[in-house]
Amino acid sequence: MIRLLVVRHGETAWNRLGRYQGCIDTGLSAVGRRQARALADALADRSIEAVYASPLRRAVETARVIAAVHGSPLYTDAALREMCHGAWEGLTVTDVAGKFPRLWASWRHRPDRVRMPGGEALSDVEARVLPAIEGIVERHGRGEIVVVTHGVTARVFLVRAQGRSLRDLWAIESPPAGISEVWVNRGRYVVRRLNAVAHLPAPPGRHAAL
Repeated sequence: MIRLLVVRHGETAWNRLGRYQGCIDTGLSAVGRRQARALADALADRSIEAVYASPLRRAVETARVIAAVHGSPLYTDAALREMCHGAWEGLTVTDVAGKFPRLWASWRHRPDRVRMPGGEALSDVEARVLPAIEGIVERHGRGEIVVVTHGVTARVFLVRAQGRSLRDLWAIESPPAGISEVWVNRGRYVVRRLNAVAHLPAPPGRHAAL
């Protein structure tokens, strides 16, 4: 059996501002760096064999702190990057709701039907992240592995691990530096813990959904 610890990166300044990041390469804020340290401390008693991360800086910075505590190898995989939000990237929630009202409403109520203008659909994210996770499982086979990724990407994997539809994306919280634990045995996924945040020094930002 393999135990996956699926982690969202720590907070960025854009998370705090409610600004869509997508594939824009933002780094951690001071709060995010403290959260990364808290993550590493929370996982210090685990036997982490490897850490995998999205290549975006906010994920790599978070993953590097965790890997350093364990002396674990750190690998990046582009398939773990955040959903490309296209024309929404760099805009705030208020901007998007004003400029794309119908698409914004669809994104909140039927995210599985939305393709971001100039960006991806959830099905595109699923098509890259699920094989990436399966590859990690096959590569290691057993033990504990940390996967550091992003809000939408983590949700896509977790709803599928629960056997749910992409329509249920918003039923799952994805706070910065939250930890989910998924056990994998013979291709069967069991979600044992979902976005735990008790280890954090302060509550996650109010725009944790971005």
